[in-house]
Amino acid sequence: MANQIPEPYYVAYIDEAGDPGLKKVRPIDDVGATEWLCLGAVLIKVKYEPEVNNWVRAILSKAGSNRADLHYRHLSASQKRIALGEIAQLPLRGFVLASNKKNMRGHRNERAERAGAQQWFYNYCLRLLLERVTDFCYQHAAKEHAKDRFVKILYSERSIHSYAQTAAYHELLKMQARAGALVLRSDELCGKFWIGGLPNQYRTQQVRARSLRIL
Repeated sequence: MANQIPEPYYVAYIDEAGDPGLKKVRPIDDVGATEWLCLGAVLIKVKYEPEVNNWVRAILSKAGSNRADLHYRHLSASQKRIALGEIAQLPLRGFVLASNKKNMRGHRNERAERAGAQQWFYNYCLRLLLERVTDFCYQHAAKEHAKDRFVKILYSERSIHSYAQTAAYHELLKMQARAGALVLRSDELCGKFWIGGLPNQYRTQQVRARSLRIL
């Protein structure tokens, strides 16, 4: 079936710290958006997905934390060192995009506004992050002489975020890439996307490995 979701080989968990607001930015403004917007991705092979909860519990136990969730800001300095040491031994790869927004304060994307785009800054930062994730997957698959490996992307669900807008932005990039009309030609978006709700407060999306680059 044309709309059948393919079996993924990798899974990437996406979360963020901070917010994408640009109208007013702390510390320039006393009241405003966060100074930083950070998007992170943790990439694993799908075969390890059933082990993630056990990994989290083991890390928390080693760090001496009684919390049920693993969150860096809830750990002490010594617990952070232990947690990072444990994470470094796991079969995963981490990625981060960190944007300091002080020099973006008050910036507007008038082209995106005319097109009715929302959350354009968040979506653009997400694009840059996923370029790195999918390129790594492509290079990893190439080393193993594998083709058509897909990445399942799980987004930490935010009530104020429109995942339909994110999908629409990626579709626009794909059309621009095919027409040779990308505004920024660093990498291209060529893969297929599927989005749906999950009960564990994550949204899911699947892309072909290196789908943010030329296939």
